[in-house]
Amino acid sequence: MAFAAATEWDVRTAGSDANGGGFNTASSGTDRSQANTPFQVYTDLVIVGVNTALTSAAHPFAASDVGNVINVTGGTGFTVQRLQIVSVAGVTATVDKSAGTVGSTGGAGNLGGALATVGAAVAVAVVDNTVWVKAGTYTVTAPIAISIVSLTIEGYSTTHGDKGPRPLITTSTNSLNLITSTGGGTGTLRFINLSLSHTAGTRGNGIVQLSVFGNGLYWVFSLCLLDGFSTGINSDNVGSNFTISGTIVDKCEIKNCTGNGITPNTTGGSTTTVNCSWIHNNGGDGINSVSNVQAYYSVFSANGASGIAISSSAQAEILSCCFVGNTAKGFWGAASAAFHVIANSIFWGNAAAANIFITGRTTGMSNRDSTASHNNAYPAGGTTGWAASQGDVTLTGSPFVSTTNFALNATAGAGAACAAAGFPGVAAFGTGMLNIGSVQTGGTGGGQKGYPV
Repeated sequence: MAFAAATEWDVRTAGSDANGGGFNTASSGTDRSQANTPFQVYTDLVIVGVNTALTSAAHPFAASDVGNVINVTGGTGFTVQRLQIVSVAGVTATVDKSAGTVGSTGGAGNLGGALATVGAAVAVAVVDNTVWVKAGTYTVTAPIAISIVSLTIEGYSTTHGDKGPRPLITTSTNSLNLITSTGGGTGTLRFINLSLSHTAGTRGNGIVQLSVFGNGLYWVFSLCLLDGFSTGINSDNVGSNFTISGTIVDKCEIKNCTGNGITPNTTGGSTTTVNCSWIHNNGGDGINSVSNVQAYYSVFSANGASGIAISSSAQAEILSCCFVGNTAKGFWGAASAAFHVIANSIFWGNAAAANIFITGRTTGMSNRDSTASHNNAYPAGGTTGWAASQGDVTLTGSPFVSTTNFALNATAGAGAACAAAGFPGVAAFGTGMLNIGSVQTGGTGGGQKGYPV
């Protein structure tokens, strides 16, 4: 047997990788992993009757121990490993796998207590487990290597799931990839409420897919900060094309990467979706993709190349986004794409005539693109290969409160021109207008309430 799918692992800066570290939340016992020190320290474990049965005279097992993990650290005839208690009868615990040789005595181990490193938790986790990381700073010198296809790593402050201040997982080791994935099947890796950073002179990736094709594998990032990597999220394996099937980035910030913020090399019609996120001040593109991109209520600003660049015939759907001050284009797409839909979005301060730039075409995309797009705002002459669309606004000044606050200002011809001027306007089902741009406001003065408020 392996650990139960409902097993959750706890990581704390004051924990120890010698602790048990885990608990099956579907069990009837009491979770002993949410502490810095072990709940029990054993020196007298005995394997009795069968190789999955344990007793201890000093600390007899009880029903409350069910679901907890014992880290067996030594003892003649004992296998050094982690064991999960699946049941207790009297004072005898049945564990999930062979503990060693029947009749062995003097086994040593620790029940309960949190682990000290994320790497140790990931190394023992099985498919569908959760790793909880308590707020604090975790400095790593080796990659956090994920070999399974379904795992959740989530930060917390005081209580699991509280979405409190994020733990920081960081490295100052040159060229180190902080997280590596070698999963090659159907599943989802979830990263929630984490701060990830790289501070070395030579940067590595935030996460990178290695060694195998992750067909059927998805990555989900939610409420995360990725700061200072070579590429923040990289499923391209630096050109070796070890792809995954899709990436979702929700309410995240990706900044200060020396290369691209996101490099998805996903194939077969898969999609990278960015929602309510800020991708900025990266040395390359905010997103550099050869596959489909969806972007909603997000900001791509001050990147050293384009906000979004799609270098193949893949297509984009961009709704209520802002592309601001990117050195190359705001959005850069290919004329060979079946379509690009861009609506309710603001382009300001990007390279001249390159707010929306369609490679290989000098006129509008006819019925393939601009006629399906609405209510964008950009300066006069600010596009190449893209025709004007219904409801577009010509900006005469920056529409934003500041370079870091992308709410609309009240300046005529700028923010005021975008307020309540968004899609859909008059439609067959009624009349409604959001603000053009990523920030929506309630009340009569600035558009209807919308997501995100």
